[in-house]
Amino acid sequence: MINAHQSALSMALKDDLNSEQKLDILGETLVDMMRESLNFKNPVKGGKYVKKFGDQNGKMIESIIRSLESETKNLDPMSQISMGMSLMSKPYFGELLELLPKFEQKFKSIAFVANLASKIGKPFKMLGGAKNGGLNLDGLLKGQE
Repeated sequence: MINAHQSALSMALKDDLNSEQKLDILGETLVDMMRESLNFKNPVKGGKYVKKFGDQNGKMIESIIRSLESETKNLDPMSQISMGMSLMSKPYFGELLELLPKFEQKFKSIAFVANLASKIGKPFKMLGGAKNGGLNLDGLLKGQE
């Protein structure tokens, strides 16, 4: 499972993908990882899975987020709103919002989760975040720390 996530995330680093495609790969991969980690009956095994995922993929996730920040920082407000609306219509977006509180509550002691919570909010914040009166996923994620 983790190797499949690693392959997907490495695809998101390709230059020929647009920011929406990169965000889709990132969102879908994170939702899959969260779902898988929450399915472990034993929280220790789930924690080990999350830590291993973080160890193997943390740097790639940070690179994807930096790439998204770079690609979207100069978008005009209408493009940001359009991208945000597109994001909210994605199937993984609702799942992400549903899984995040459970995931963070169960695994908040793992450093990767805290780091992920601070990093993943950035792409969502850029797409009409609190500053623009839109979704403040960054605040939502940090609210549980």
